[in-house]
Amino acid sequence: MASSSNMQDIVVIRRPESVPPGFQFKPSDEDLVLQYLKKNIGNPEGFHVEFMPDANIYDCHPERLLHMYGFSEGIKDAYFFSLREKKFGHGDGANRVVKDGSGLWNKSISKKPVKGVDGRVIGHKSSLVFFTGQKKSKDRKTNWLMREFELSDEQQEEAGCSGMKPYDLVLCHIYENIEDKY
Repeated sequence: MASSSNMQDIVVIRRPESVPPGFQFKPSDEDLVLQYLKKNIGNPEGFHVEFMPDANIYDCHPERLLHMYGFSEGIKDAYFFSLREKKFGHGDGANRVVKDGSGLWNKSISKKPVKGVDGRVIGHKSSLVFFTGQKKSKDRKTNWLMREFELSDEQQEEAGCSGMKPYDLVLCHIYENIEDKY
C-alpha cells in the first residue's frame, strides 16, 4: 500500500494482482475514517484507491452497482466514496431513494460516533438496510446492508474542508448479509 505524510502528494492504492486464498479487506472504522475518507476529502485529485471507486451509490440496486463498477460476479462486499444528495434543498437530510426505482436505503440504527485511539470523535457511521420498491415495508426488506461513514467537523477542518457538510462526501461499505455474520 502506498502512504503519504503530505496529503497533497499523489497516492494510488492498487488492488493486488493476486492475493492469497482467504484474504479479506476488513479495516477498522477508525481506519476507514482517517486513512481513506479523510485522505480522499483532503486530496480529492491525488488520492485514489482502486478498490474504492467514486460512485453515486443511489443510482441503482446494490447488486447492479457492484457489477457496474467492475466487481467480479459473486462479490457481495464493496467500498465506495459517494456524494450524498440532500432530500430537500434547505435541510441536511439525505435522499436515499434509488434513482432507477429499484428501492431505497433506510437507516436501521441512528448515527453513532466513530472514535479515534485517543477517544475523540473522528467521524460518524450510520447503518442502513436496502428495501425494494418505493416504500419501506417489512416484506420488501433485503439482505443488502450499508455502513455509511462521514468525517467529524474537526477532522474536516484538519483535512482543509471545514466548509463541507457531513452529507457532501461519505465512504460507504455495501454488503449482502447472507449469514448474519456482520
